[in-house]
Amino acid sequence: MSFITLSEIASKEIVPGFRGRFIHSQNMTVAYWDIQAGIQSPSSARQHEKIVNVIRGRLELTIEQGNANSGGRHGRIIPLTFAIPQRGSADVLSSMYFTAVKTTTG
Repeated sequence: MSFITLSEIASKEIVPGFRGRFIHSQNMTVAYWDIQAGIQSPSSARQHEKIVNVIRGRLELTIEQGNANSGGRHGRIIPLTFAIPQRGSADVLSSMYFTAVKTTTG
């Protein structure tokens, strides 16, 4: 087992304003997102749980037709199948943990 240095992983712009670095294991994926202030992601529903951890900045999540704001050092559990558009209220660094390996990104 080895440690992974994030700065050695190339970032990918998945949608404009959302750049991610991805770490994959056999059973999960961790995404580290740099999100530009004011940019909103498209809504997407997945068949697995997610945990979002805001490291720096402010992130708006829309969950169950309501908005939730998370600031630095806050986490949020996203239940199965919920669509979660996201928008950075300020420049954001966040990590997102998926209970399944994502194969469409990173």
